[in-house]
Amino acid sequence: FLVSQTPQSARRLRLDSLYAVNGLRAYYASDFVVTYPKQWLFDQSVAQAQAYRKELESRLSRMPEDNLWEGPEVSGGAASVIPEAAFGPPKGGKYENLSVVRQRVAPVASIQALLGDPTTALGRLLDTSIASPSSGKKATLINATQRQDGLYEFEYLLSLPNGRKVHTWSAVGLKQPTRAPSGVVNPGIRMQSPGIRAQSPLLYTMTLVQPQENLESTPSNANRAREILMGFKILN
Repeated sequence: FLVSQTPQSARRLRLDSLYAVNGLRAYYASDFVVTYPKQWLFDQSVAQAQAYRKELESRLSRMPEDNLWEGPEVSGGAASVIPEAAFGPPKGGKYENLSVVRQRVAPVASIQALLGDPTTALGRLLDTSIASPSSGKKATLINATQRQDGLYEFEYLLSLPNGRKVHTWSAVGLKQPTRAPSGVVNPGIRMQSPGIRAQSPLLYTMTLVQPQENLESTPSNANRAREILMGFKILN
């Protein structure tokens, strides 16, 4: 009764992590919250990758300080990025999913200093990464703006070489470090260097993808997508 009659109170009490509020459930991490359709499930492949990462971090944290690991970095680099959360329909969906990625970036004063203004940032992302001239994809920018809380919001339509059209919404935000720099432990391993970690901001990217035909057949899906976009928040 509380969930259906007083959705704001339900969200404040985080009851939406257990029960759907207006068709959406919420996933609360220690540093962000994201909502997703109540029928969707957590991606188990991501859960397994996270478990492996935690085990690796645990092993490295027990290494002697003089045992410097000269191998590749555990964090950083596109190949090692694992979503912090990912959701999708029960039967899976290549063109229908949601993910949250968190990455360390070089010390920077603001998201504007890192990415530029929203329109410039999205244009660069589409031209160089998502729909580069050699990819065979075509991207149409729909919206790029900055919210009052500082996060960037992007919306664009991606036309794929196979004829499919995919609608994408993203929220991007920067979280500055809160701890003062401390001593560096195991300097050969970036993830084991509290001083480096403390000085490095975190860049969060929430991305929601849906087939364009879903929006055309059920216009309310677009409103639901925007509600999910607005519901993504970085916690202090």
